[in-house]
Amino acid sequence: MDEISFKKGAEGYVAEYTSEGRTMVQIQGVKSGRLSISQFIDSMEPVAMDTVNFTNSVIEINVPSGMKVRLLSDVEVKKVKALVIKDTAAAGGGGGGESYVLPKASDSALGGIQTGFSESGKNYAVRVDGAGKAYVTVNWTDTTYTNATTAKPGIVKQGAHVTDATGSEDAHTVLNKLIDELEKAGVLASA
Repeated sequence: MDEISFKKGAEGYVAEYTSEGRTMVQIQGVKSGRLSISQFIDSMEPVAMDTVNFTNSVIEINVPSGMKVRLLSDVEVKKVKALVIKDTAAAGGGGGGESYVLPKASDSALGGIQTGFSESGKNYAVRVDGAGKAYVTVNWTDTTYTNATTAKPGIVKQGAHVTDATGSEDAHTVLNKLIDELEKAGVLASA
């Protein structure tokens, strides 16, 4: 199908043709107008599908192959060209004249992934549950940590209390006592 011819009728400018499937139609009017799109089976009354405003527009008309299509314009139509979108079911496109290729998922684009990765080190496979929802199982053990005391290590090993310098002790003695306690606690390495 290449061109669609319109004829002036009692209701406006009319074109009828037999659909070859999903079709892209470019229509140019003499001025802005409204286009009513109907479908029907031969010898039956047309059934309205859509009404669109147009001047120079591209319209998708998705009517099954073999059915009749009726276009009715309220203004004179200068030119109409049509392009039938061929069925790509044999190529894995799903039929119905539509073709879709699922893109690969990336950081910047939605897309499909393939499951089946083998766990490696700290890299885990994505799995899909019965409802089609993806998840990752991370193998780990629940480790409970306790607070540190002077007797045992914990989240942070606690050193012994060192009394504040009062002025009666010399600063070197207090500092050395602090260093000794930190070494005993394992916070500083022993000399």
